[in-house]
Amino acid sequence: MFEDAITVLDAQLRDTKVALEAKQWAQDPVSKETAEKFNRDTFSAGDSAALTAIMAYREQLDGVVTQLTQIEATYRRVEGDNVASWGRVNPA
Repeated sequence: MFEDAITVLDAQLRDTKVALEAKQWAQDPVSKETAEKFNRDTFSAGDSAALTAIMAYREQLDGVVTQLTQIEATYRRVEGDNVASWGRVNPA
């Protein structure tokens, strides 16, 4: 589930800058200033930039996947040990 979310997010992020970058839609100072402010707020406003927040979300998803994978591995190892112990105590 989380791995699927990362896959979808990565696909959407691939061309994000090109797709989202605002262009000066008219040859006037207002559209130029608006496009510049939008691009700054979206891409280069440090921690408050929209893309920075999305990338932080992506990193959190990756961390969740890593933790869940480790938890699953531990669970499977412990359950394997429990099955082996049960077999020694209660042979079939």
